[in-house]
Amino acid sequence: MRHRPPYFLAPLALLYLAAGGVGYAQTAATPATTPPPAANKKADYTCEAELLLAIRINGVPRLDCEHIATLSNGRLAANAEALRHWRLRIPPVEPILYEGENYYPLDAIPGLHYQLDEAAQELQLEIPASAFESSSFNLTAGLQRRPHVSPGGFFNYDLLTQQSTNSQNINGQLEAGVFNQQGVGTTTVLWRNRGTPHNFTRLETAWTHDDPESISRFQLGDNISRAGTWGRAIRFGGLQWRSNFDTQPGFVTFPQPSATGIAALPSTVDVYVNNARRTSQAVQSGPFEISNVPVITGAGEVQLVVTDLLGRQQIISQPYYASPSMLREGLSDHSYEIGFDRQDYSLLSNRYGKPFTTATHRYGISNRFTRELRAEVLASQQTAGMGGVYLWPSFGTAQTAVAASHSPDGNGALFMAGIEQVSRKFSWSVQEQISSPRFTELSWVSGNVRPRSTQSLRLGFPLGEQGGSLSLNHVNQQYWGQPGNRIWSVNYSRNLFREFYLLLYATRSASGASSNRTIGFNISYSFGDRTSASAQYNRQNAGNDRTLQVQKNLPEGAGFGYRVLAQEGLSRREEANGSWQTDHGTYTAGASQTPNDSTTRLGASGGIAFLGGSTFASRRIDGSFAVVDTGGYPDVRVYHENRPVGTTDSKGQALIPHLRPYQLNRISIEQEDLPIEAQVEQLELQITPALRSGTVAEFPIKKTRGGTLVIVLEDGSFIPSGATVMMLDHEEEYPIGQRGEVFLPDLSESNELLVNWKGKGCQINIKLPPDSPPLADLGKYTCEGVLP
Repeated sequence: MRHRPPYFLAPLALLYLAAGGVGYAQTAATPATTPPPAANKKADYTCEAELLLAIRINGVPRLDCEHIATLSNGRLAANAEALRHWRLRIPPVEPILYEGENYYPLDAIPGLHYQLDEAAQELQLEIPASAFESSSFNLTAGLQRRPHVSPGGFFNYDLLTQQSTNSQNINGQLEAGVFNQQGVGTTTVLWRNRGTPHNFTRLETAWTHDDPESISRFQLGDNISRAGTWGRAIRFGGLQWRSNFDTQPGFVTFPQPSATGIAALPSTVDVYVNNARRTSQAVQSGPFEISNVPVITGAGEVQLVVTDLLGRQQIISQPYYASPSMLREGLSDHSYEIGFDRQDYSLLSNRYGKPFTTATHRYGISNRFTRELRAEVLASQQTAGMGGVYLWPSFGTAQTAVAASHSPDGNGALFMAGIEQVSRKFSWSVQEQISSPRFTELSWVSGNVRPRSTQSLRLGFPLGEQGGSLSLNHVNQQYWGQPGNRIWSVNYSRNLFREFYLLLYATRSASGASSNRTIGFNISYSFGDRTSASAQYNRQNAGNDRTLQVQKNLPEGAGFGYRVLAQEGLSRREEANGSWQTDHGTYTAGASQTPNDSTTRLGASGGIAFLGGSTFASRRIDGSFAVVDTGGYPDVRVYHENRPVGTTDSKGQALIPHLRPYQLNRISIEQEDLPIEAQVEQLELQITPALRSGTVAEFPIKKTRGGTLVIVLEDGSFIPSGATVMMLDHEEEYPIGQRGEVFLPDLSESNELLVNWKGKGCQINIKLPPDSPPLADLGKYTCEGVLP
């Protein structure tokens, strides 16, 4: 155990130093004149005494005092613990052992100056910011939450009947799903009635399991393969294991900029991205780094406004470029598939073709380079390639890929290269892909035309809030043995006045010797959040079209919507549609008229959820949902993120659809709707559902009965205020008020009470009738054995 000198010796030591004992006061003001000891060289001086001093760093006093040692050469030294408190780096010198601790000379720290205030017993330190330890802050680090899933299921339906002049059709799409903690299984069926026996076609059947911890998805059944940079996606049946970053919605895959600075004093750093304030962070003295600054993609600028304790500000600006096509250093993104390609989708239920396997793997080599490897393997056909994306921080991204194939038709090759730049003032991209005549990939079908080359060019000119935006696009597709296609388009859009929006467009498409030109405009006007009107003019080679439309979108909850359209010119059409949305479904009706036909339509869409032992009618269940349980209390309003979303039914339950999967959802209830006997511990629950699954949000509510009684002493007087009552099966005590009154909550049919007053006590037994009201008047009871 360390023995420190008595604190009363500190003033004596100061007087000794002031008298010139070791010449300290004269040299302390200018310690920089003495060169620091060489690194790792044993000091030729020792510690002589120890002082307990208040500390002031760069003009800011610290709350704690530190033990400072005086050296035989007249200097001062601090121990390693004090340096850690001050967040200073340990100087590269041999420490001096004193009282079992390592001390380091203060003038061994580069740039440090100190002054001793003898009267105040305070050590004043002036320390450059570079001497402090660096601080690092990650602005996107978040807490991962495991999803809550209760076993259940759902059923969705979309039905449409359509009758025209010459035909009548009834179609429907049905979907059934079940889920538990291991995932969700779904199957969809297309039903068509064409005047012949009913035709059922299975579309997709799959079981999906997401793992947020490994950020991955495993799917068994029908699926769509991943294309990669140069491949093409196909429908298939089999197994797929891939990265799924959607399981962590706050997870950012691309590199985000880091901003660095230095602070001489504890400061507040305000982070601005493109002049918009993003966050504020407190930092200590010294260098600091703020990593993963949340930015929008493209080119921009990060500004740090550093304000210290004295109100002084410094501004640090740093340009950045962020691209979603990049992966952070060390992050991988993969997709592996094995199965059979799907044929005649939506026409036949179970037709599968050739077996195959594919593998796609992307990896962030660094924050500036992401590489990709991909292979496709069939019995008679193999294709493999590699590519990468390179980031120029002040410019943009460059992408390239090469691939080679082998098939019965021969060997082939593919090459792709492109450059992209996105900024607030100007954006552009150019890309070209070239294939040899015999290059073959997974999606190619024998007899189809093989692509030869594809060139694309895109230019974008943001013209500010008042000027709108202008974009130009060009695509040139060429094929082996067949004429190609070329498309040019120009679009200009801007806001007019306050609620008007203007779009001008012109396109030209050419294939071989034929071409078509289109020019037109669209003006829309918004009457509010849901209602709008638009007028469109379209001129083509074959003629002109003029269209007027008024529509009102459906609300988020229950309500009505409609759309009315009239079109004249090359295509003549009148159309009217209405929609009615309830908590249990969406229903539509409409009619349209053309010169050759008239059509009427009726539709219904909705869903049924099975969860928590109950069945609920709902709108289509396309996302996550929850069943709120209020312990049997009906007509209780339910809120999702403070928005009303439903009311509990006669069982005290309500279905809450459209929750955010893998994210925190706040579900709350209205306390005013609960009766007085309802005791609720929480009015808000936080739940994290899985994708297309449900969970039960059960609020901790129980029915309680309370009552008021009056306690008197044996002489008939009221027991004085300050006495307490405690139920034997409860730990809480209840104070007795004026006139001996006390209120007791959560009573049962039989209750034993213990009354305490001035060290005396008595026991009272209360019987509560089953039909007693929530707040009963229990009458008067005598506390026997207790006198005034």
